[in-house]
Amino acid sequence: MSKKILMIVLTLVSAIACILLTVRHTTGSNTISYDDPAGLLISIGMVVVLFLPPFLLSFLHHSVAKMISAI
Repeated sequence: MSKKILMIVLTLVSAIACILLTVRHTTGSNTISYDDPAGLLISIGMVVVLFLPPFLLSFLHHSVAKMISAI
């Protein structure tokens, strides 16, 4: 169980780190940047919200999560 939690936390942290790295090196006017903190918080919030359903399904031992893991 601790390996599962560690892997989940590491993937979430790496996704947020990738967003922060991307924000640091913006390429245009339509990308997120530190000048617009609301956009940055929205993008991090979207990653966390989209991360929650698989997280909850894995702890509830749902059959769909087992099939996805098997594939």
